Amino acid sequence: MAIWQWLSISDDRSYQMPAGTISIISVEYPSGEDPPSYLYQRELTHPDFWGQDGFYAFALATTDTSIASLYISEKPSTGEDIVVEFNAEHDFLDDDDTDQCTLLERHLDLIILYVRLA
Repeated sequence: MAIWQWLSISDDRSYQMPAGTISIISVEYPSGEDPPSYLYQRELTHPDFWGQDGFYAFALATTDTSIASLYISEKPSTGEDIVVEFNAEHDFLDDDDTDQCTLLERHLDLIILYVRLA
């Protein structure tokens, strides 16, 4: 699970998700409300998607070169935050990799043992 945060721009209702995004867990807009204000999921093809506020749609990447997108139904106010929790692929681990690993350290040995067993 990862968390992504955007600073909204007026009339911008489409946002590109980071590479490797698999699914959306929640979309909080606007952020910082007490209690939190979450958007409901609705299909982008729904006839009322663009006409009603309070909804989001997720379009999964269809090829290796395309990028997943998030759409929100209401026009955001400039400067409001949109906080998205989502599932994504973990970074690939190899011997010369210098990137940060997104797996928990305590799980690495278990994964290696499972691969050897399989």
